[in-house]
Amino acid sequence: MSDIKKLKSLLDEFGVGYRTIQKETKEYIVLDSGEKKINGYLDFYAEFEFDHDGKFVQIGIYE
Repeated sequence: MSDIKKLKSLLDEFGVGYRTIQKETKEYIVLDSGEKKINGYLDFYAEFEFDHDGKFVQIGIYE
């Protein structure tokens, strides 16, 4: 199982709201403040980056 599928499975199991984004050859799982079971400052989000094979690359945290 790829890293991205593992993370999606875990988030689904925990009932955490997320969205996915495709950019060129990368895929992202984005956790937005205010989504289901996510608390934080308004307009803050965390972005998990994966390569074209679904392998984890890095996490970005943005406002």
